[in-house]
Amino acid sequence: MADGAGGGRPEDGAGAAVADAASRPAPNPLEDPLSPEAGRARLARSLRILTRCHDAILRAEGEAALLAEICRVLVEVGGYVMCWAGLALSDERRTIRPVASAGRDEGYLDAVDLVWADEERGRGPTGTAVREGRAVVGGDFATDPRLTRWRAAALARGYRSSTALPLACDGERIGVITMYAAEPRAFDDDEVVTLRRLAADVAFGVLAHRRRTEREAVDRDLREREEAFRTVFETNPESMTVIRASDGIFLAANEAFLRLLGWTPDEVLGRTALDFGLWDRPEDRARVLGALRAEGEVRDVETDFRARDGRLLRGLLSGRAIAVAGERRYLFAVRDLTARRRAEAERDALQRQLLEAQKLESIGRLAGGVAHDFNNLLTVVLSGAEALREDLAAGRAPALADVEAIQAAGERARDLTRQLLSFARRQVIAPEVVDLAPLLRASERLLARVLGEDLALRVELAEGLWPVRCDPAQLDQVIMNLAVNARDAMPRGGRLTIAAENLALDEVAARARPGASPGPHVALRVSDTGVGMSAEVRRRVFEPFFTTKPPGEGTGLGLATVHGLVRQMGGVIAFESEEGRGTSFEILLPRADGALAGPAAAPAPRPAGGGEAILLLEDDPQVRQVVARALEEAGYRLLVTGSAAEALAAEAAWGGALDLLLSDVILPDRPGPEVAAAIARRRPGLRVLFMSGYTGDAISRQGVLAPGVQLLQKPFTGGALLARVRAVLDAPAAAGG
Repeated sequence: MADGAGGGRPEDGAGAAVADAASRPAPNPLEDPLSPEAGRARLARSLRILTRCHDAILRAEGEAALLAEICRVLVEVGGYVMCWAGLALSDERRTIRPVASAGRDEGYLDAVDLVWADEERGRGPTGTAVREGRAVVGGDFATDPRLTRWRAAALARGYRSSTALPLACDGERIGVITMYAAEPRAFDDDEVVTLRRLAADVAFGVLAHRRRTEREAVDRDLREREEAFRTVFETNPESMTVIRASDGIFLAANEAFLRLLGWTPDEVLGRTALDFGLWDRPEDRARVLGALRAEGEVRDVETDFRARDGRLLRGLLSGRAIAVAGERRYLFAVRDLTARRRAEAERDALQRQLLEAQKLESIGRLAGGVAHDFNNLLTVVLSGAEALREDLAAGRAPALADVEAIQAAGERARDLTRQLLSFARRQVIAPEVVDLAPLLRASERLLARVLGEDLALRVELAEGLWPVRCDPAQLDQVIMNLAVNARDAMPRGGRLTIAAENLALDEVAARARPGASPGPHVALRVSDTGVGMSAEVRRRVFEPFFTTKPPGEGTGLGLATVHGLVRQMGGVIAFESEEGRGTSFEILLPRADGALAGPAAAPAPRPAGGGEAILLLEDDPQVRQVVARALEEAGYRLLVTGSAAEALAAEAAWGGALDLLLSDVILPDRPGPEVAAAIARRRPGLRVLFMSGYTGDAISRQGVLAPGVQLLQKPFTGGALLARVRAVLDAPAAAGG
């Protein structure tokens, strides 16, 4: 029940109390609440109440103690039956919560439900006083019809009249003080005025205590924050300082800063960084302070600091403007990068060692695979050469099959070398606009022999394939590598399908193929019905040197080379594979603009020499022998030498004209270009043709051969040698060398 009513004794108890009051004898004048004497007594009592309450306001140590003392004074000095104080809460119910009381309560405050909301329960004296901010007097609980709701509980406890005084100050609603008298109409206007003044003073005292408590809480929080900041500042492993913004004076420096730079507090505090030469470059300081003034913060500025002993330290500085006691200051934190750089250098050294170890391991695996492949080829070459020797010794005609086997082995060795160079991205490519259909049809005949009779090969080419730009030799390598891998994945037979179709990729389709761009492409797919790949193999399928073959049975360069070649063609490659369900590779090559390359010309006959004089310089005896033989048989005159010194001596002793210098690039005693330059100074207009087993890219990077100089790449055939020599001799002098 609300305000001054709820709970308590039943109605018959209240009726008995009313009957009791009616049967009592009439009071004397002093006991008559309306008599002048009673009024003067109440005024004197009010003055005593004010005096005692003011003293309580001055002496009370807190809000709760003050309200309790006010209630006690009102009961003891004022003679009221009961007095209580409550706080007005701003919850949804607008609850009034009692916090102090004195006098005869008899469970009254526990029984009532006090609110100050504008509803029936909140329209009693207490609720109205809080809500409307005015004193509300309850004249007589026994007869006043406005107090009917609370009559029973009040009369049961001997309460005949009441006054509720709002506690409010500076527009802030605090609560209420309500007091009860044993007499009806016990509160006249003068007393209410005095009590209202008392309530205002009490409200001021409560608000003062609250504000003091809030200030104390703020001060306590500030002290705790300052202590926490001081602890973090002093114990932080990063170097930290505080300087005054107006003049750059150091106000604080933590132990990490002093230890790092070797300064003492007396040498730092009260001085600027310029005073003790902290910044290696003072302009860095000016730039940082300017940024702080403009932005209030700087982050991760790398700069050099000078230690007390002159050492130069690299630091990563961050700073922020802060306000302390109304003064602008700058808080700095510096991370020492010197130790980190040292640790990074050590880590990089360890990483390089690891990479070197991995490289050596990879080279070992590569060497084993290459040795296996070349040993197979050398077996064919040596066996064929031995058969030719036996035939010649016996006077028999050499078998054409032996010659063809030797030539085929040599071509396969050349292709293996190209594969290695492609993997190393050192092979010079010759891309051209081509039609895939004839290239794939030509590969079909070769693949049929490679795959064997137990594998079915299907080539499915869509009509009107768009042209693409690629090196046909590289495309052959890609197809051959994928086909050989497919063959190895089908040991018990199966089907290999090579298909090609035009494919226009939109944005969605391009995103589904990492690395692809929207636009027209030719999709080349190589699919098999083999054993498929495990998750581990799928993850490493394009990894260099990774192979599923036993040691010594391959280099592991196949799919890594395929990946590199496709990227060189400007395409992308992807695959799908599942164990037991085969593998499918998809290569997307962008559609090319431009005219298709024409058919290859038929091999021309070997060009003959016209008796020109050639100085041959080659340090390898076997290469020197086969080159000299080809040139002599073509009709050239030769000076054959095996070193730079021999070549220079032979040229000096040669009395006739010298038409061409055919020289290896890398020689044991002197680079071929230096020999050529020395001879050309004595023989202006000399043509020069270099030979090398190194790639043109590798030679250029070493600075041995100037760009544009004529170079014949090894390995070459006799026909290629003679054609190139003839071209250099027939070219103008400026173009020849």
